[in-house]
Amino acid sequence: MITVEFVIYGGVHQDTQINAAREFVNAHMATEVTSTVTYLGETPALTDYGTCSFLRPENLPESDIALLNPRLPCAYIFMWQTPGVDVCWGGGNYGLAINGRPFDSIPYNVWWWNTASEWGHKLTSAAAIIIHELHHTFESILHDILGYPLAMSRSEHIYGTTVPHMDHLSDFDFTDHYEWSAWAYHEISPEMCTAIESFCGAIPPHH
Repeated sequence: MITVEFVIYGGVHQDTQINAAREFVNAHMATEVTSTVTYLGETPALTDYGTCSFLRPENLPESDIALLNPRLPCAYIFMWQTPGVDVCWGGGNYGLAINGRPFDSIPYNVWWWNTASEWGHKLTSAAAIIIHELHHTFESILHDILGYPLAMSRSEHIYGTTVPHMDHLSDFDFTDHYEWSAWAYHEISPEMCTAIESFCGAIPPHH
């Protein structure tokens, strides 16, 4: 079992989106992903890129980090809102940035958040981006920490040996995002899932 902690700034509940994403992942991955949710206050000041802004690990105040569970989760997924600010991306992964765990950043006050996803299959765009970023989290653990090579195309990929990179749909000969994402999670083998679980269980608690 792998537990992730969703950290939500702004107080807007995202249970429907989180549950839909988790159900998708659990239907296609060889382990169970569970989640907890922590609500914090207002979104902190973002990193300014000139024409857009985004929440990065260095934007988090120490007082907020102190409120996070330092033991349980395998990763933190931060969801945030800043009305009136153009965001740079739909999501971002920043490696092992908080408490020795992966840090994902997802803005939720974007126009497409509650629209029907281009994936179809009754998923919203919000659930789709959570699914996408969570796979990047597992890629980060498997590649950066556990040494599994990333595969950027079907010709590079060997089941159980390499990890498909979530941004390379067409290089794996897929056109449908739903089918691609289901396949990409399936390609995280049972042995890889066990390795992720072992890594997460071995992370020393931070205080």
